[in-house]
Amino acid sequence: MGSSLDGSGYGLPRDLGSQDQMQNEFLLRDIEVREITLQKLEAEVNRRNLSLCKLRSASIELDRKKADLFNEIQVSREKLKNEDLQGAVERLKSMLGVLKDLEKCESDFQSSCKQQCANMQVELVDIEKGISDTDRNKVDDSFLVRSIADAHDKLNSAKRELGAKRRAILSLKRQLDDVPVQSELIQYEHQFSGLYVHIQERLQQTRQYYDTYNALLEMKELMLKELSLLNSISSQFQEAIVDTTGRLKLMDSMEAILKGTQQKLKKVEAGLHAEQKIRDSLEEEYSAAVTEHRRFSSFLKASQRLGTQAPI
Repeated sequence: MGSSLDGSGYGLPRDLGSQDQMQNEFLLRDIEVREITLQKLEAEVNRRNLSLCKLRSASIELDRKKADLFNEIQVSREKLKNEDLQGAVERLKSMLGVLKDLEKCESDFQSSCKQQCANMQVELVDIEKGISDTDRNKVDDSFLVRSIADAHDKLNSAKRELGAKRRAILSLKRQLDDVPVQSELIQYEHQFSGLYVHIQERLQQTRQYYDTYNALLEMKELMLKELSLLNSISSQFQEAIVDTTGRLKLMDSMEAILKGTQQKLKKVEAGLHAEQKIRDSLEEEYSAAVTEHRRFSSFLKASQRLGTQAPI
């Protein structure tokens, strides 16, 4: 016995488990992304701090060069007292030009440093804000952890419910396996039909045996009655010949026997007439069945001829 069951009606726990699992995976990915973002922000802060250190070092180096230049100018002024005025003026002009260039470079460098410092301050503010947001997200992570724990509890509950429903489904499947399928019912029908035909044949044989037994029993009774009658006639015949009264009694008994025999004969003839009627009706049914069979046979042959003559 085999049967199948569509468990489409028990899909809710499976959908709930998949949704909880997807939510858990999404939360874990969100936490990983936030951690990676925090690491990037920390690396950016370190890089900006390193840039500030480099800018401070460059500013100190420019201040040192400026101080060296002023010292050189001071030394040059002292040398002017002992050297030619024209050459000193030329050197002084060149030094002043160099000084102006250095001051311009210093001014540009300072403005650039200020701009970079302002940009870095803005970026630091943004980074600190991102870090604070990350801290708040860390605070929210505890809520996410609790949500994940609740989701796991719901998932376990759904799994338990799914297990109970699966056990119920298996029980129903076992019950359905005990029910015969269409092919088995057809097989049972054929077997019962064959058994019914066999029982009818045995019943017909049994009826024939009973009819034969009853006929033989009736023949036995008739033969016994006939024998008894012959014995009675034989015993009364000698007395009936001698006495007139005996002859009358013998004649009365013979008439009674004749009436009984006639009644029995009428009864047998009535039974024979009923059996003949049944036989005639069966013969008529048989003739009608034979005629119908011939008609269907001719119709089948005509259909086959038309089928063979039809164009392909």
